[in-house]
Order: sequence, then C-alpha cells, then structure tokens
Amino acid sequence: MISRCKWREEWQAARLKPEEVSDELWAAIEPSLPKHQRRSRYPGRKRLNDHLVLQGILFVLHTGIG
Repeated sequence: MISRCKWREEWQAARLKPEEVSDELWAAIEPSLPKHQRRSRYPGRKRLNDHLVLQGILFVLHTGIG
C-alpha cells in the first residue's frame, strides 16, 4: 500500500494545468484538424507543432493575457 504522502505527491505530479492537453484528448482532437503538406518550390517557414499551438491558445484564454 502506498503511503498517503507518497500518493499525494504522485497525484499532484500527474495533474495537468488547465491549458495542457492530455494525450487522450489530443488523440480525439487531432483527426479533425486539416492535413497540410509542405510545398517543395516555396517551402516557407516550417509549421509549428499543432499540439503546442493549441496549448498556447488555451493558455492565453485561461490567463487572459494577450
């Protein structure tokens, strides 16, 4: 049996911040996002990771900064 203090530490470590998207939630969201292919002739700037962009948007909405 896990001691109460150890259990609390593990639980707090596993908690997500309000703006963090869990892997399970991301697996549900990702199929609805459009797929983009890079152009070979004018590639431009590399795309950012969609998961990180969503977390950034949620952070701004949660904190009210902007």
